[in-house]
Amino acid sequence: MEPLRLHLNELPWPPPKEVLDAARKGLEKLNRYSDEKKLQELMFKLGDYTGIASERIILSPGSDILLREAVHLFTQQRKVVTLCPSFLPTVTSARQTTNQLTRLRLSLPDFRLNMDLLKSELEGPCLLILDNPNNPTGKIVISPDEVKTLLEKEDVLLIVDEAYYEFSGITCANLVEKYPNLLVTRTMDKVFSLAGARIGFGLAGDVFLKKLSDFFIYLPQIALYACLAALDKKELMKERVNFIIEERKRLVEKLLTEGVEVYDTSANFILINSPIPEVVEELKKEGILITDLSHQMPQGFIRITIGKAEENNQFFNKFQKLRNRFGLTKKYDE
Repeated sequence: MEPLRLHLNELPWPPPKEVLDAARKGLEKLNRYSDEKKLQELMFKLGDYTGIASERIILSPGSDILLREAVHLFTQQRKVVTLCPSFLPTVTSARQTTNQLTRLRLSLPDFRLNMDLLKSELEGPCLLILDNPNNPTGKIVISPDEVKTLLEKEDVLLIVDEAYYEFSGITCANLVEKYPNLLVTRTMDKVFSLAGARIGFGLAGDVFLKKLSDFFIYLPQIALYACLAALDKKELMKERVNFIIEERKRLVEKLLTEGVEVYDTSANFILINSPIPEVVEELKKEGILITDLSHQMPQGFIRITIGKAEENNQFFNKFQKLRNRFGLTKKYDE
């Protein structure tokens, strides 16, 4: 029996039939590189979806690749500032390309980004990289107005990863036209159920656009056709997002009622602080995969992806079973 995958922030449903049929059409063209007209069509559809001119869109086989490319291009002679905790792979890339890397910790109890401290770090040539909402806390760490104040600082470049934008509804993408020093990255992996297709894209201000404009890539045919069809199913995507948000609320309320320490989130996952010893391994034995955050956060923090109702119930029941075993169940007055 396959384990329950609540560790990678995937959507629990496969793509709809129309998207799968389109992917099969792409499969028939595996002997050919992707057609430039189809790539332009994807950029046009993404422009329509985001409200940003298609000329400002940079395609990539996964937003991770685009982020790494941007880091390699823009870290020469620049200080890199990013967050901790963060799952952005750019931290590893930045360590390889910059002489100065600063990671600002999002501290308990509210994981708030200290804007005064951040601004004090942005002196001289800097590249600031933020994920908003942050992964793994799920927090909105910065508002569009705060983004503006940072973009107006001299010699600061800013990359904002918005992989979970559809769950939060908060974006600074509309600022790329005005601010040349801004790059917003997004992905088709999450809300479009296309994690296996690995399509990411950037919405680029002029400084990033100039450097990344030759980042032309022939996307895999299957992924290209699937993404084109998925963008025609935006209403289904919105229904799924709304379902996940409601399920997230329901699961959080159940956990809070039982005295579990759960944190506010604006993504498709929740953050829990659990005193259960080896909780990740214990749940794995029960067939449930979740994410251990002990390498970035204090011991006991775990991240759980929101799935279907029955999957969330399965997690809750197994988690409660563990809490009972370790004597952690909330005691009620008779």
